[in-house]
Amino acid sequence: MLQRAATRVREQHRGPRALVGALSAQRGGRIAPHSSHRNGRDADVGLFLLDVEGAPVEADRFVEIGGDGCGDDRGTRYCLDAERTFALLAAMLEDPTARVQWFLIAEDVRSRILEAGRHSGASEELVLRLATATEPHGGSAQHRDHVHLRIYCAADDRPGC
Repeated sequence: MLQRAATRVREQHRGPRALVGALSAQRGGRIAPHSSHRNGRDADVGLFLLDVEGAPVEADRFVEIGGDGCGDDRGTRYCLDAERTFALLAAMLEDPTARVQWFLIAEDVRSRILEAGRHSGASEELVLRLATATEPHGGSAQHRDHVHLRIYCAADDRPGC
């Protein structure tokens, strides 16, 4: 799903690749410091970024976004590319195989992404689906530099996962 979504965004928008962080251990189980990421249903996906001139740019790690929509990392200023981030999350929601259960994202970052979706010409149904999938849960506020993705447990994996 991550590869399909990233490919879709790359085909529709110019800019660097999507960054993916923690997934899960090869055979499952705990990976520090995460309380989840134990069975392949969780992933940390970086936010797309812009430089100060508004051009898409890739940082070599996740960058924390502040209340102004921007953040600094090792002397470089980055800003949220809300349009491309919306496109990535929407592509995950619309994946034909995997089903997103929810995304964790800080509320102000979430608001910027949803607003970008509204201005991008996305259907109101898609914006509403993303708004529902990103409603705040425990842990949302700490996700200022990436989105935490949770996939529904596949029917043939229940009740094991």
